[in-house]
Amino acid sequence: MQVYSPEFTWNGGFAVSQKQKNITALHAAHRKRFPEGIILEISSKSLQEAGVKLSAFNLNKYVPELEASIPVACVFQGGKIFAV
Repeated sequence: MQVYSPEFTWNGGFAVSQKQKNITALHAAHRKRFPEGIILEISSKSLQEAGVKLSAFNLNKYVPELEASIPVACVFQGGKIFAV
């Protein structure tokens, strides 16, 4: 496994456009180092349709106890146990 921290300009803010600017900048930095690589951003803010569809907010898990399908992100958050 190889770990590295790419250098890119961060665009602060909570707007989708700001998040997408960061995704684009991060991918550009990665392509400089690995030009042969193929990138799939799996995120609800992805610029790629497949990436949006595969995000934890768009993938559903059937929960028998609820008799319903709910987003994986909610299953994850709901599975947290907090201690005092």
